[in-house]
This record gives sequence, C-alpha cells and structure tokens, in this order.
Amino acid sequence: FMGQAVLKIHKLDDNRYYPYGYFGEFDEDFAQPLANDDMLNAAISTFALGRDEQPGLSVIVPFPDEQITPDSVAHSVIEHYFLPLIDGSMTVEIVDANGVRRLDSATLAEATAQMDLGLLDLARWSLDTSGDHQLRLPEPELSPAPVWIDELIDDGSLAPLRERFDKGQPVAFDVPVWVKPVASDPVLASFQVFLMRDPDLASAQQHFVRDGITIAGVRTSLPKGMRCLVSIRDAPLVQFLGDSENPAHTEWQERSPKFKNKYRHGPFTLRYVRNAPRELVKRLTRPTQGRQPDLLKSVFSMAEATAEPAPKRAEPGGDDRGQIERLPSGDAIPSAAQFELTRRTGGFRLQLKTGAVAPEFLQITAAYDVRRGDAFRKFQALDFSLAAAPIRIRAVSGKVVEARDNRAVVQISSEKFKLTVTGFDPHRDVRVRILPLQQAVPL
Repeated sequence: FMGQAVLKIHKLDDNRYYPYGYFGEFDEDFAQPLANDDMLNAAISTFALGRDEQPGLSVIVPFPDEQITPDSVAHSVIEHYFLPLIDGSMTVEIVDANGVRRLDSATLAEATAQMDLGLLDLARWSLDTSGDHQLRLPEPELSPAPVWIDELIDDGSLAPLRERFDKGQPVAFDVPVWVKPVASDPVLASFQVFLMRDPDLASAQQHFVRDGITIAGVRTSLPKGMRCLVSIRDAPLVQFLGDSENPAHTEWQERSPKFKNKYRHGPFTLRYVRNAPRELVKRLTRPTQGRQPDLLKSVFSMAEATAEPAPKRAEPGGDDRGQIERLPSGDAIPSAAQFELTRRTGGFRLQLKTGAVAPEFLQITAAYDVRRGDAFRKFQALDFSLAAAPIRIRAVSGKVVEARDNRAVVQISSEKFKLTVTGFDPHRDVRVRILPLQQAVPL
C-alpha cells in the first residue's frame, strides 16, 4: 500500500516544498510500500475496498474530478474495452452509493444507450466471421520490409468481398506479417481487419485493438462513412506493438525506447499494420464498370510516333547529335500506342501491350502537370531529375542507357519489357511522353 500526490511547487510557513508527495515506508528518501496489517485494514475500511485477499490491483483516488461519475466511468470502460467485454474475457463492476453496476457480455446492450451500436454490432460480427466473408492475404516474403503493393491481392479473390462491401455489409481480412526481433528468429503472425460502410457516420470511425486494449491515438486516413475495427491477438504481434506504445497505451511510436533497434524493419511493420484499413478500403472501392480509355487523359499523355522526320536540333560546330530518328512507317512498326501506361503510387509503370512489337529503344519524357500551358515546356530542374534520387527507375527486360533532367533513353531487350518509375511528389500529377527510337540518341 503506497501513494503519491502531484502538486505545484508551493510554500508553507515560508518553507518552499517540492511538488511531489509520497505515502509509504521510507528508506531515507525512497518510499516503499507499507505492509503493516493495521494500516492495510484501515485503508480497506476507509475506502470500502472489496477485493479482500485476492491478488490484483486497487487504485484509490481520494479527491476525483467532479466529471468522474459512475456513468462516465461506464462509458469510458465500454469505449476502450468493448471487444473483451463482448467476447466475455472481461467483466467490470462499478460500485457507488446506489449499488453495483456490472458490465459484461450479457449486460452490455442495456448499458450502451449513448454508445455507437453500429460499432458494437461490427465487433460482435467480428467474433463469428465465416470463411465466405473473410479473405486471408498471401504470406509475404521474409526478407524485404512489408509494403502495400498493388499485386498483393488478386482482384478475382477480392470480388465477393467487394460485392458485400458495396451493399453496406461487413467484410473481414486476415493479414499475415513477419515480426523480426533482432535477438531471435522471425515469426509469422497475423491481424484481422473488419470494414463496413455506414452512410450515417459523419466521419470515419476506426478502432485499433491490441489484445483487448483500444489504442485510442492510432489513426489512418479513411473516407467519410467508413467503420473499421483492427484486432491484434497473435502473441508475437501483440508483443511487437506493445513495445512501441507510450506509457498511457494510446499511441504506437516508432522511436519508443523499448521498440527502437529491437526489430528489423520495425517502423515499416508498424506502418504496415496502421495503414492496413486505408489500403484495403482503396482496393475494395469498386471502379466504374467497363473500359474508360480517356480516364487518365488529364494525367498522362503519350506522343504518337509518325513517319515524318523530326526536326534537327542544331548543335555547336554543326553536329547532328540532337536529332531524334523516328521509326519508318509500316504495319508492324512499334508506336507509342502499343505501350500501356498505368499509375503507381508516386509514379507510373510502362509496359508493352500483349502482342505488340518492341522497338529497340524508347525515349521517355516526364513533367509535373500544370494548370495552364505545356507541362513539358514548363519543366524546371528543381522539379526532379530522372537521374537522381528520390526518382528511381526499375527496368525488366531492358536497361536505362542514359537519363538527364526529365528525359531518359531505355534499351528494350524483349517483349516482356516493363519500366517502373517512382519517387515523384505524390501530391502532384505526372504527365508522360514516350517515343520509340531506332537507335539510342544522346539527350
């Protein structure tokens, strides 16, 4: 039995006192718990403790704030521990002068008049989810850091859940992830994400629950009208996230002393868990049916190669190094239209369409879109450089011959050619122009 009071620095009889006061058995200036039976019995009687000899913890607040009432305590307990209350692993009793108020799975319905019943319904559904309504994501590779990529979920396996989601019904995902302690072998764990649309919600509602405890300060960006519950129960992942939490268990912190340098790819794994609802909602959002060839017209542009010769760019000394040779006309000659250009986070991907003939070289020009005028003419060196970080160019069945400013020349070795360029400002649109070439030309 011990206590502490935190005041301000204060004076009494002209003596200045520290703000901290301790109650206990003192060894010089160090307070230790009291074990005196008379003192313990007096505390039990004075503060009406009912735990008797059972092991556990009792906390006494002698002068609580007036806002702390039995109703406010019940509301807070339900808000932060609704999942263990529903599944029966926790029971809470609130005692005051009017009697005992019990919170458990049986009495929760009558105690939630002021609570969000939709959240409680989703929580109950999460405890009895069938396989038809839950999708387990593929097991990730062990060595790289976990990252949400477009290829992570097959669109066909997502279709049944997308249909339920569009109808306002709940869906569930089982997401595996590697936990990699520095001092021991990596362990594959998983967590569950439950999502549901609710048009009556004024904003997104999200709850991250680690081993029954709601971590109130963890948030990710979700659209309006979205209800989300993330449940973490696997012991390795529970330990991993617990190490990252602040003392109040309200946040996951990448630089927490117990967390930093304790895990390989620790910050990446933390973000992977936190961003799971946002990434899954993005994949559940149904695109407009049918093909839309002009959907990204305002974002991407592709210059069509023609049979006309390109104008020469004069160089000092009469050199023709600036000339771009276009492919001659012909039915089987590649053109820009035979390439497929798609958006990627912070960039784009370029690849040959099925059955298309690959040119030997390709020139790529990129620029940030502008409100007025020609984006490529208004490119500035301060925008980015395809030859320098953070821009990253990755080629499959090809290689970058030269890159400078906003242009790059790529050599293509087969029809399996793919080129991914990332590192652009994610808040700006990128316009891209491509040009097939007979031979590499200096930029």
